[in-house]
Amino acid sequence: MQIVKTRGHLIYSANQGVPSHACLGSCQKVWWTDDLPSGPAIMANPACPQCGGLLTMDIPPGHYSVISSDAGTMKKKRCNDH
Repeated sequence: MQIVKTRGHLIYSANQGVPSHACLGSCQKVWWTDDLPSGPAIMANPACPQCGGLLTMDIPPGHYSVISSDAGTMKKKRCNDH
């Protein structure tokens, strides 16, 4: 599990390594190949799954930073657990 920070987002991902795509639209999120739909549609119109902005594989320097590359696993906690 790693934690990646972009403008306005903290992204928790089980993917290892660097993201493969970045949104240049309003959300500015980063994405790994496993996060994106596959096939010719995404190649013909590379749009961000969240905001519809331009999705690029040419991630600009400084677009994201890795907060933790070894954050462990996330565990679901029930509201009644203390």
